[in-house]
Amino acid sequence: MRIYLNINMFFILLFVSLQSHSKEIISEKNEIYHFGPGVHDVTRIVLERPHALIEGDGIGVTILNIREGILAKAPEPTIRNLTIIGKGLGTGIYLSNTWSAKIENVEIENFRIGIKLELSEEGRELAGGSTLNKWPGANTKGKHWGSRISLSDIRNVEITGGGEGIVFKNSLKHTTNKNYWYSTDEKRNGEFMNATTIWGGHIAVRGRGIVIGEGVGSTKIFGTYIDVSPAGGIVMEYGARGLTLIGVTLDLNSAARKAKASRVTVPRRAKKSIQLIGVSPRDFRVTYQ
Repeated sequence: MRIYLNINMFFILLFVSLQSHSKEIISEKNEIYHFGPGVHDVTRIVLERPHALIEGDGIGVTILNIREGILAKAPEPTIRNLTIIGKGLGTGIYLSNTWSAKIENVEIENFRIGIKLELSEEGRELAGGSTLNKWPGANTKGKHWGSRISLSDIRNVEITGGGEGIVFKNSLKHTTNKNYWYSTDEKRNGEFMNATTIWGGHIAVRGRGIVIGEGVGSTKIFGTYIDVSPAGGIVMEYGARGLTLIGVTLDLNSAARKAKASRVTVPRRAKKSIQLIGVSPRDFRVTYQ
């Protein structure tokens, strides 16, 4: 069953009740989705317009059995106060070319990736072919501004399962040499992926806890507890820069200790852009590569 909402209203308040069959929800207007207490079967949710809100009545109170997760591909989405349970595949919450996204008080279980933030060419396409080289105002008036991820805010999120926790991926490539590139390349100064803040929460996955990809900058993590697996805790890939850790706990499980897993892996070129507040690199077992 597929639900397309195309009602000429500034906000639509949709209360989704418990049903025996799953459905797909695709937004086409500014909307609020409120899921009440109970278990809700949903194939996936796609947020295509700015300022969309998905909310429940609390972790463990509102539970979405959602096979393909939540995809947000427009500015300023908010997802809060619910539990999301997958089938061991896909991504729980997928932020594609969004900015000012907020994920708060959410439990994510049993996905290949808990949360994924991806910068790609699709943002340019949604903006009509090119990214606008200026900062969008609070009111985007329904317009997409291009390939940009910034000011993402992730608070009190718990991620468990057999995959990876939070993944930052930069899929933009230089049109000439096909390498990943920074915002200064090709004079595309309006395209970047930075300023994500993670507050608190808990990550306990079999894969890597947090993966910060090529060209991603200015990531800050405050007070998050990460159960480190043999795959590693926080991994910065080549070309990432700017990581601040404050009050973060990276606890190696027995398998990780046996494998001598690294709590934090950092490219040597990014060494000077790392800030560890309250601990030493030796205590964190930082690996430079």
